[in-house]
Amino acid sequence: MTQRSKLCARIGTRLRAAGEHLAIAESLTGGMVSQCFAAAPDSSDWFLGAVVAYQKRVKFQVLSLPEAP
Repeated sequence: MTQRSKLCARIGTRLRAAGEHLAIAESLTGGMVSQCFAAAPDSSDWFLGAVVAYQKRVKFQVLSLPEAP
């Protein structure tokens, strides 16, 4: 298990214990962050999902982000 996957698993354990959930919006990482959380144990209990918005058009239209660099 990599350090990254251990960290995602620890975060997931804490989220689950607190009854909290996680949703992610990614861009430059291209889905790597959400992949790590999705692979963590019991992720379906606390990981809601992700949007990978790489193009500016998607960021502005889907995520309603302000138009900026």
